[in-house]
Amino acid sequence: MLQHAEVPVAADHDAPFPERLFRLVSWYVPVWLPIDTVLKSILFRIPRLGPMLAGLIPIPCWNYLRMGLSYRQRFEWAILGTFDALGARYDTPMTAAKVERMVAGPGRAGPSASPSVPTASWPTS
Repeated sequence: MLQHAEVPVAADHDAPFPERLFRLVSWYVPVWLPIDTVLKSILFRIPRLGPMLAGLIPIPCWNYLRMGLSYRQRFEWAILGTFDALGARYDTPMTAAKVERMVAGPGRAGPSASPSVPTASWPTS
């Protein structure tokens, strides 16, 4: 279960940026999600133009309105989706091999990729 911050992030200037961003998103999404839901419910009824107008709302909030989720799930997904979109600059992607080495740890055999599971191949430039 996600916890949202009680105080806006501005007071926490010593925390790393991704942590402050998560606190900010956790603070404003619970306030904004009901408003965003009403706006998008109205706008998505307008064929073609509605989704474009919804995209012009200047407050970022990933609202999983049409996915059949409960309100609680949409609430949690909105926080995580919004944070993921806004914090992409701070992602540190890893290769499958590096994740396997991390999971295996020292002295343990790691999981091996199943041949039936597709793996991404990255260009070696």
